[in-house]
Amino acid sequence: MRKFGVVVAAAALVAAAVTPVRADTGWHEVGLPFFWPKTGINTITAAGAGNVWFAGYQGSLPIFAPELSTIIWTSGNPVVRRWTGSGWKEYPLNGYSGTGEVNDVSAGTETWITSNASSGPYVARFDGTAFARVTAPSDVEQLRTVHTGPAGTWLTAWRRDHAGEGLYRWRDGAFVAETLPAGLSGLTALVQTGPSEAWLGATRQQAGGGSVATTLHWTGGAWTEVPTPTASKVLRTLAAGGPGDIWAAAADLVARWAPVESLLHWNGTAWSPVALPGGGFVPRDVVVDGTGRAWLGGTDGTTGVLYRRDGDTWTKQTIPLPSGAKRLDLYRFAAIPGTTTLWAEGTRDDTPVVMTTG
Repeated sequence: MRKFGVVVAAAALVAAAVTPVRADTGWHEVGLPFFWPKTGINTITAAGAGNVWFAGYQGSLPIFAPELSTIIWTSGNPVVRRWTGSGWKEYPLNGYSGTGEVNDVSAGTETWITSNASSGPYVARFDGTAFARVTAPSDVEQLRTVHTGPAGTWLTAWRRDHAGEGLYRWRDGAFVAETLPAGLSGLTALVQTGPSEAWLGATRQQAGGGSVATTLHWTGGAWTEVPTPTASKVLRTLAAGGPGDIWAAAADLVARWAPVESLLHWNGTAWSPVALPGGGFVPRDVVVDGTGRAWLGGTDGTTGVLYRRDGDTWTKQTIPLPSGAKRLDLYRFAAIPGTTTLWAEGTRDDTPVVMTTG
């Protein structure tokens, strides 16, 4: 097993070079199926041209909470849809009961979803016709994320009885807890680069107080911590072009709408800070397409914006507003493996929207 030392941060970032806007981006809106009022999308993932999934909720209702003197919204009902190449398709969620949203979906050779239903944690694997429920770890109180790929399927979750956060790997028909270094929280982002290699984003609680984003590296055995040169608290996104080409987006909040505060790149030896574009750009996600090119997505306050990484330079693309829209906010991006096709989810005038270059 390879061991990695502490990475020393650069003293200052070099200002990001930006080239002019490309005129024709090829982005267009993909119409969504009917949903009940108060609908939201949480995430989007892509495993193929006819295998794009988004997850979220619909039918959330307002309830007056006297003790809070305010309105709270119910969690609604679960939503997960697949783009087949010609339209969106819904599949049964076998074993699901109660209400709740689908908080995460991950697609690769398999497709998995997680939900914190009112009846308890729900984990399911797609069998081609429906989602089949599998048993969640017995010590889990609330699920966070699911990640499937060449290194298998992994869950992050909060444990019961204030036992902190945990990472679980699907092995021999069950989720088994992984042993991680002590003092970590914020387990959300995970990326796999092969059958025996993965990276996990986490938050390190510091001895003097406060917290900072860090990473863990897995090469088939124990997880080894590799600190990062950032002052941000969490790693919200990890994306990979290969084992020696990892991108990490760090922020102070996990929420997908929160702006990325710093961007990091792993070159196979060390993490280095990468300057973010300026000019009113609000970055929210980083993704790597099938050619290994990194993209940084977000908004300029009116419409979606993408920056393509060309060597050490950012090339800007402005995503046109959908027909009739006054504002477009994009939060999560996904890439079709082996292609340059990108997908994104967000809101147009505060209603859910999905867009693509395909």
